[in-house]
Amino acid sequence: MKFIKNTFEILWTIWCLFIAGFFLLINLPVLTLFTLIFGEGKNNIVDGYLRFWAKLTLIFWGIRLVIIRDKKIDSNTPYIYLSNHRSYLDVFIAVAGIKKYKKFLGKAEVFQWPYIGYFARKFGHISVQRESEQARKESYQNLLKIAKSGSSIFICPEGAVYMNDKLLNEMRNGAFRIAIESKTPVVAISMINAGELFPPHKIRIRPG
Repeated sequence: MKFIKNTFEILWTIWCLFIAGFFLLINLPVLTLFTLIFGEGKNNIVDGYLRFWAKLTLIFWGIRLVIIRDKKIDSNTPYIYLSNHRSYLDVFIAVAGIKKYKKFLGKAEVFQWPYIGYFARKFGHISVQRESEQARKESYQNLLKIAKSGSSIFICPEGAVYMNDKLLNEMRNGAFRIAIESKTPVVAISMINAGELFPPHKIRIRPG
């Protein structure tokens, strides 16, 4: 039974990676055009387009997104979205689930990935080199500037994906300082089951 389960997960992961690569390939011309037209500025067209493809990707991956809200989010108000970080799937969930324009803070290594890193830089998302104090200060100032300009921000204050059983690990205080300095309200997000569907320690994607 375990062999059958592992075989299915491997085949499903191959399917998911094929879908992700195919979607990225067919979107390259449009995304390139968007970078030339809109650049790093705030644009709901780009956000809506990416949200559509993130939702479609999750559908083809067999992952159903269930959103439970405690309060209504004002579409005209910028927020700082703070979330736990259990999986690379978290980015897809944030893009698909947050229905307003937002900038992301991501680790510097992601911004070096082919295609994904290029477009992340072109659309003005912020990278951070966690090991460098100077780089962290620069990222903080960039995020503060974005928050004061009226754009929403998505941050995982844990700073990394940790391979443990905790739903939430120790958080850094930068995101909270930005919220205070820019007087931007915070929306707390709990992502449940993402780490089980896309474990952080191996490339294995499961439907669910």
